[in-house]
Amino acid sequence: SDEQFNRPLAVKISDVKSPLYRAGLNVMANGRLFPRAYIWGMADTIRAGAEGRAISILAFGSLYYNKAPFYYFPGAIIVKLPLGLLLLTAIGTGLFIARRTPREWVAPLVAVIVLAILFLLVLIKGSSYAGIRHALSVIPPLALLGSLAIHQAIKHKSYLLRGAVAVAILGALLSAIPALRPWGYFNELVGGAANGHRYFNDEGVDSSLRTEEIIDYYNQNLKPNGEIPYVIYFSPQIEWQRRGLDWVGKEPERDAAKIFSPTLSG
Repeated sequence: SDEQFNRPLAVKISDVKSPLYRAGLNVMANGRLFPRAYIWGMADTIRAGAEGRAISILAFGSLYYNKAPFYYFPGAIIVKLPLGLLLLTAIGTGLFIARRTPREWVAPLVAVIVLAILFLLVLIKGSSYAGIRHALSVIPPLALLGSLAIHQAIKHKSYLLRGAVAVAILGALLSAIPALRPWGYFNELVGGAANGHRYFNDEGVDSSLRTEEIIDYYNQNLKPNGEIPYVIYFSPQIEWQRRGLDWVGKEPERDAAKIFSPTLSG
């Protein structure tokens, strides 16, 4: 019967800026239309995902605060997918528009494409902080269009279509396979995996995946000097322990002076 949230539900709803969103959430809460945990999560999603987070976004080489331009999410998809897969999707899209699609495929393809467009419109209107991670739901419909191109190339035995599809697949493999970390991949439009970070930050897929760099920095620069670092990176402490990292707070008794000091230094 008691609320177990870190903020009361009423206060959480009051964080939402939009009067329309706030009124809808209050109707849900007062009418007990959904479980309180669901409404609390909806309020958090609206506040952070739709209204925006206080975070800077690097997009197309420029910094934006809270919200990037409307073309941010389409652009993130375009620079994240290998050019070969984009070509494959373009071929499939052309075949679909030209009605060179098995009849039984038309309705389901239309359904997923419409849903992808609506989802993309929601992303464009909302916050931009999470990049490709939030746009992943748009990728499967693109994959279906690419699959349509492959299917038609095999079925109709067109040398031109088969050649284009083969070039697209080979090009995608050649550009993507050498990327040791798939989440860090960018295509050649922004200079490839080695230079993409100069134009886009990658929070959407970077969470918890840079622990190896942190450990390397610790071993090379801090551990030789006996310095114990403050670590605020979002990754599991069990992994820090496994990799031999020491940090402020690992041993509460040893680190008590640093933990409770009003001045942080290090």
